Amino acid sequence: MIARIVVLAAVVFAGVVGEASAAYTPAQRATIRSMPITQRPYRPGHVYGNTVRALNRIGRN
Repeated sequence: MIARIVVLAAVVFAGVVGEASAAYTPAQRATIRSMPITQRPYRPGHVYGNTVRALNRIGRN
């Protein structure tokens, strides 16, 4: 039972890491960097920018 959970977690984690590393091309990254931080899309692992965007959304409502 524990082995199944560990394998499932490994598969899910590998999928998330794979998506995050190959999510944007260099051209897309340049476009994102040129945008104001409050208008950028959510990006996994970008804690500062994601926090700023969340606080900005909360403040607008």
